[in-house]
Formats: sequence, structure tokens, C-alpha cells
Amino acid sequence: MELMQRQMKEKNRVAFTVAVIITGIELALALLSFTQADTLIANAIVRTVVCAVAMVLLIVVYNRNKADERFEKIFMITLIVVYAVYILSVRSIGMYAFMYLILFSMAVYMHPKWIMAGGIAFSIVNAIKVVQCKVIYADESLFSTSFVQLIFAVATTVVAYIVVKMMQEHHAQDKEEVERRAKEQQTVAENIIRMSDELVQMFEQAKGKAERLTESMETSNGSVQEISLGVKSTAQAIEHQTMMTSDIQTSLENAGNGTELMKEAVEVSTTTVQNGAQLIEELREQAIGTAQINRQTKDTTDELNNRIKEVEEIVGTILSISGQTNLLALNASIEAARAGDAGKGFAVVADEIRTLSEETKESTGKITAIIEKLTVNVGEASENMRKSTESVEKQNEMIATTAENFKLIEEKMQEAYTEIQSLSGEVNDILTSNSQISDSITDLSATSEEVAASSESCTTVFGQSVADLETLNEQLNQIFRIAENLKDVAEQENDMIVSE
Repeated sequence: MELMQRQMKEKNRVAFTVAVIITGIELALALLSFTQADTLIANAIVRTVVCAVAMVLLIVVYNRNKADERFEKIFMITLIVVYAVYILSVRSIGMYAFMYLILFSMAVYMHPKWIMAGGIAFSIVNAIKVVQCKVIYADESLFSTSFVQLIFAVATTVVAYIVVKMMQEHHAQDKEEVERRAKEQQTVAENIIRMSDELVQMFEQAKGKAERLTESMETSNGSVQEISLGVKSTAQAIEHQTMMTSDIQTSLENAGNGTELMKEAVEVSTTTVQNGAQLIEELREQAIGTAQINRQTKDTTDELNNRIKEVEEIVGTILSISGQTNLLALNASIEAARAGDAGKGFAVVADEIRTLSEETKESTGKITAIIEKLTVNVGEASENMRKSTESVEKQNEMIATTAENFKLIEEKMQEAYTEIQSLSGEVNDILTSNSQISDSITDLSATSEEVAASSESCTTVFGQSVADLETLNEQLNQIFRIAENLKDVAEQENDMIVSE
């Protein structure tokens, strides 16, 4: 509706401008005619009065009906009356030009019926002018000119009607296209409003998630601090275990059972909670492996002790046999002495046997001494292994506690983030040797220090993350306000489209 009013207002403005120009020119010509000698004063006065009244009427009506269709009717009737008065009161053929100007100005409204009505009115006036020239003036030249203008008036009316009709049809098509595009624009505006509502809801949800994420990060920060304390305690326990493992190594070296030390390289990451959890998992796996190796080593030590006891039994048997052999050699020497010369050869053999028996006894004594020392060393190794096993079990408990804390962090992070890297790691095969146990414990100590450093770094990162989340929350609020403004603008645009 507003668009049509604006269009009508613009058409009235153009028509009013043309009408003022035409009536102004005709008024000027009417006033100028007073200076001509052959001018009838009465006709000049009529033309002047009609032009002046027409101009005043047009100005008053236009100011009161700038966007009203009534001005179109008054405009056409007024100019036709002014033209009829002017053309029938003078002989000048130049007045016919105003007819064409008026017809063309009427085409602004694109009303074929009004064009036809105006053309008929002009044709009637021109026909009266033709009769006037033929009967009253009896001027053949003026008659011919007037008759030609009549024909031109009819032709111009027909052409103007056809042109305006085509323009009206084209305008109707354009109007349909404009309406179609207006509907599309209205649909777009409605979609913008709908998307703005969805966007507002999404930002409200995002804001709520950001607030929950901030709370989760603060909880995780406290858990990381607890883990840092737990890791420091674990590092102290590992250091104590390292000392005991060194004692085990010394005892096993004294016993002559050289054992290769277990070595396992553990790669750790110190920047994220996931890497920290992986380090804790590796600590737990290595501690379990260490406990298994300790048990295997203890079993081997017990088996070695059993073998030593078996050797002691064998040595005892050898000593018993050596004693019996020595006794038999002594009896053989006595018998050889009784036999005299016939038993000398046997006496020599008996002496050799007794000598071998004494050497066997002496060697057996040395073996017994070695076995006793070996038994002492194996006993010390077994005791140290037992203490190491107890230390590993305590360490496992501390690692389990630390693992639970990391598990709590993982649960909190899963609530905050939709993507989180799976905790993974590979544990290398644990070689069965006490030397590898020592190296593994050393690596565990270094890993614990790295975990402590990672925990402190995580504390810093969590603090920064909380600050970043607060900034993100402020930005979400700003975007929320922008979305609200966008919705308001789209609603205003939609209202304008509907009103048009």
C-alpha cells in the first residue's frame, strides 16, 4: 500500500509539473496578447482568467491530494478545458502543440481509458476548430491545417492508447515480478528471523556449556594439584626402592649369578592430561612388571637355594664315601702288611687310594665352604628381594591412587569436550634380569619427575583455560546481542514488506 502511494505521489508530481508549465506558458501568451493590436480584448481576458483559475486550481488540488487519484481527473479535465478555450479563441496553429504535451503527460498514469477519453475530447475540440475555420473564418489554409491537426489528434490518440496499453501490460508483469520478489524477500526475512531464533537458542546453549566447562576445568585443576602431590610421594617411594634394588644387585653379583638389568624406555608427554594419564598407566604397568620380575627372581633364588642344599647333600655323600674309602684303604694296608711281600703291590694301591680319599675330603671341604658363602649370599638376596617386593606393592597402591585421580580428570574432560584422544600406550616386554629391574626403576623415577612437571604445567594450562573460557563467555554474550539485533532488523524488514 505504501509503495502504491509513493508511486501515485511521484506520478502526480510529474503531471503537476507539466500542467504548471503548460498553463504558465498559456497564461504568459494570454498576457502577451494584450500588446497585439489585432487581439480581441474579450478573448484575451477569457484566456487569461481561464489560465489563472486553472493554475490556482491545480496548485490547491495538488497540495491537498499529492498521493490521491483525484488529482489525475482534475488534471486532465482542467488542461482539456484550458486547451479548448485557448484553441477556439485564437487563430494561431501553434496552440496545437499543447495537445500533444497534454496527451504525453496523461500517459504518465498509464490508464488507456483516460488516454482514449482525452483523445476523443481533443478530437472533438479540433473538429469544432475545423468547422470554425471553414464556416466562421472561411480560411482555407487554416481549415486545411486544422483538419490535418484533427487527423493527427486521432492518430496520436490511437498510438498513445496502444503504447499505454502495452506499457500497462508490461507494468502488470513487472508488478507480478516485484510481488514475487517481495514474497521471496519476505520468505528470506522470515528465514532470517527463524535462524536468528535458532541462533539465539544455540548461543544460549553454548553459553551454558561454557559455564559448565569452566566449572569442570576448575574441578580438574584441583584434581591435578592433588595428583602433583601424589606423584611427589610416588617419586620418593621409587627413590627408596632404587636403593634397595642396588643392594639386590650387589648381593646377586657376590653370589656369582650375574643378571642382566631390565631396561624399558618410557616416552612421556608433559603438556596434556591425557599424556599424564598415559604416564601413570605406564608407571602402573612397569610396577606390575617389576613385581612379577621380583617374584620370578625370588623364585629363582629359592630354586638356587634348593639346588645348593642338593649340592650339600651330594657333598655329604661324597664325604661319607671318601671316609669309607679311606677306611677301606687303611684295612687294605693292614691286610697287605700281613701278606708280606705278596701284598706290597696291593699296599701301594691302598696308599694311593687313601691319598685320593684325603684329597677328595680336602676338596669337598673347600666346596662346602664355598657353598656356605653362596648360601649366605643367596639368603641376603632373597631377603632384599622380599623387601623390594613389599616396596613395589606399596608403590602400586600409590600409583593406583594417582591413577584414580587421573581417571577423575578424564571423566571431567569427557563432559567438557566432544573429542578427546584415547589413552594408549605400549608396554615393552620385560626382560627377566635384576639389572633390568634397576634400570626400569631408574626410568620410573625420571618418569615420576616428568609427571610432576606435567602436573604443574597442567595447573598453569587449566588456569589459562579458565581465563580463556571467561573471555569466550563474554564473546558469546556479544554474539547473542548481535543475533538479537539481526532478528529485530529482519522483523522490521518483514513488516515493511508486508505493509507494501
